[in-house]
Amino acid sequence: MPSAPALLADSIERAGVPSVVVDTRPLCRSLLRVEFELETVPAIAAEPGAHAAFRVAQTQFRHFTIAEIDPVRFRATIIAQQHRGHKGESTGAEQALATWAPGDHVNWCGIQVSRGLRWRPNSDAVLLGDASTVGLASAFARRALRDGCRLTGAVEVEADAVAAAKHLLPAFEVLTSQTLPGRGLDAWLADFGAEGKGAVAPLYYLAGGAHIIQRLRADLRFLGVPRKSILSHPFWAAGKQGLG
Repeated sequence: MPSAPALLADSIERAGVPSVVVDTRPLCRSLLRVEFELETVPAIAAEPGAHAAFRVAQTQFRHFTIAEIDPVRFRATIIAQQHRGHKGESTGAEQALATWAPGDHVNWCGIQVSRGLRWRPNSDAVLLGDASTVGLASAFARRALRDGCRLTGAVEVEADAVAAAKHLLPAFEVLTSQTLPGRGLDAWLADFGAEGKGAVAPLYYLAGGAHIIQRLRADLRFLGVPRKSILSHPFWAAGKQGLG
């Protein structure tokens, strides 16, 4: 989770886009939907894959991908994955998110699109990721529909989130996370390649855990997918969270 000295964190937060929480809704134990009304919507925020940092503690920020945005109504939605500690307890960031309520003022800081997640119009694509990518998958699905592109793929989530993810992501196959995270995605991609579909899509987007991305990238290279056709960005690595 990104951190900064308190004085710098204050400055970063003041420079953010002011917003008001409109609605918070737990979709399941591990996914939280939060809707905001922003004071203004920067053009970059409307790009699929755009994300913002939110201050969750005195010196800590957490990033979330914008799942849905309406520039006309100045409304934006995030789908936050509720990370848990080793014993199943909520982390400090999750406790901060749980306190958000309608009417709360929250600043959106550092809105940007990561280089590895830039949407390329007029290109069919496959997106693979874990539960931290539900918001990203939702944003990409909306843009693909608008652009007339074919987007498919798979998202691996905890068992409690399967129903919610299927409702949010009808274009994707939703997999249940097993003991070893990412193994479901490995199997999905193996089947995808075995069916001769490995080279169908011009682009592959990989997001989520860094170790999962590394394995998927290796699998894609084995299937003959060119390096330039594989775009990726890690949302988290062991022991820390980044984007959500």
